[in-house]
Amino acid sequence: MTAALLPMLLLTGCGETMLDGPQTYSPAEVRQAAENMRTWPSLETTEQQVTTAIQQIADSASAINPTLQWQWRRDRNSSGTCSGAYEDTDGWYVTTQLLVSDTPIPDTDWPQILQSATQIARSFGMDQVGVLIDRPGHHDVSFGSPDGNTLRFATFKTAVLDATTGCRYKQADLDKPHE
Repeated sequence: MTAALLPMLLLTGCGETMLDGPQTYSPAEVRQAAENMRTWPSLETTEQQVTTAIQQIADSASAINPTLQWQWRRDRNSSGTCSGAYEDTDGWYVTTQLLVSDTPIPDTDWPQILQSATQIARSFGMDQVGVLIDRPGHHDVSFGSPDGNTLRFATFKTAVLDATTGCRYKQADLDKPHE
């Protein structure tokens, strides 16, 4: 496994890392996590939003460099096991399909494409930017939101976009009367 992938693999769907180790959360912290999720869009809406962000970034990159042709790969993944204080809730998260261009993004286009990607990610609330790798021919950035959504954008031998939603209730759970 490359060092570039390690930080992304350590991130979970709710903004915590697997390296945080086992931690016990008080009933008050779990209740607060559950209340937070009641104020956020549903899992289905959030998945649609992060998928739209990915597609807009790909479209923008292709407008800058038409040699970038994007295809959806890998199945999406959904899990009912969130981390942190969200672990003891009925929350779920989704990891989207990969949107891949077999043509990597040239360094000459990277700054403009990254600027556009940053603006698009911000428009979807993902304004926390993390640069994992930034060297010639190899770039890897993530965009995160305070409520746990994370979008990854990288280029090396290919260009790749994917996202993981923060922990969310499914719409059916939001529609149930609040206890």
